[in-house]
Amino acid sequence: MSHTQTIPWTRISVEAAAIVASILLAFSIDAWWDSVQDRAEEREILSLLRAEFEANQKVLARTAGIHRLNLGAMREIISASEKDIPVHDEYLDPLFLQAAGTPHYNPATGALAATINSGRIDLVRNIELRHRLAGWNSVVSDLMLDEQTRRGFVNHEVRPTFAEFGIAGVYSATNGAEADFGEALRSRKLLAHLRNEIANVAHLLTHFDDAEAATQAMISDLAEELQAL
Repeated sequence: MSHTQTIPWTRISVEAAAIVASILLAFSIDAWWDSVQDRAEEREILSLLRAEFEANQKVLARTAGIHRLNLGAMREIISASEKDIPVHDEYLDPLFLQAAGTPHYNPATGALAATINSGRIDLVRNIELRHRLAGWNSVVSDLMLDEQTRRGFVNHEVRPTFAEFGIAGVYSATNGAEADFGEALRSRKLLAHLRNEIANVAHLLTHFDDAEAATQAMISDLAEELQAL
C-alpha cells in the first residue's frame, strides 16, 4: 500500500525567500560598508589635496612677488639710464642684484601624484573635478617653462654682461676692477638685455596670474566637495 506525501511548498517557498532575502541583505550591507569606506577615503583624498593646493598657492604668490621685485628693479635701472643726473652706486647696487635674481616656482605635488598614480583619483565622484585634477600639470607647465627660459637667459646673458662691468654680488669684478655703474648704464648691450627681460617677466607674470586664479578655484571646489560629503 503506497502512501502519498504532500510536499510543503509553502514552507519551502518561505524558507527560500528568507535565504534570498538574507543574501540580498548581506550584499546590501557589504555595498553600504564599501560606500562608507569609499566616502571616508574620498574625504581623506580631498583633504590632502586641498592642503597641498593651499600650500602651493602661498608658494605661487611668494614666487610671483619676487618676480615683480625683479621687474621693478629692471625698470628702475632703465629709468636711471635715461636720466641726465648722476645716480649713486649705493642705490644701483641692490637694483642690479635684484635684477639678476631668478626665482623658481617649485610646487609640491606629492599628494596629487600619489592620488593619480595609485588610481585613487577614481574615488573622487565629481567627474569634472577629477579631470581637472588629472590635468593639473598643464595649468602650470607654461609658467615653469617660461621660468626655465628666463633662468637660462639670465645665467648665460644677463649675469655675464653685468660681470663685464664688475658689478659686485653678481660676478667677481673683472681683473679686480671696481663696479662701474656709469658705464653699465651706458651699455647698449646691457640695457637691451634688461629691456628683453622686462618683456619676458611681464609675460611670465600673466602665467602666474592665471595659475593663481586656477589654484584658488581648485581650492574652492575641493572645499565644496568636502562640505558635500
